[in-house]
Amino acid sequence: MKIKMKCPVCGRQIYIEAPPVDGLREFVVLHGDHAAKIYIDEHHFVRRAWPAPLLKAEEEEAPRQAYGVFVGRGRAVVVGPGGEKLAELPTGELGAAVTLAEKLEMN
Repeated sequence: MKIKMKCPVCGRQIYIEAPPVDGLREFVVLHGDHAAKIYIDEHHFVRRAWPAPLLKAEEEEAPRQAYGVFVGRGRAVVVGPGGEKLAELPTGELGAAVTLAEKLEMN
């Protein structure tokens, strides 16, 4: 059911689509760049409405395993997250060692 109400944040007349309710139900209404918390009764009458702070949520990326390439004494050594040596190449093949570390990191 469509309900007409005044946004408690910006004062504009807005329409919201509300589901059937029993008793008193709480909802959050997103309106543009702000939000309002409202209570609607079983007659679809807005009993209370007030501004609600709006927070942005982001999903956290899972931590990636870090691989490294150490260069010295004519060698490029690819090491794993625990410090274990995975490959050893001549420094002339440094690009190949870095590529290997990147591929391991992506898996």
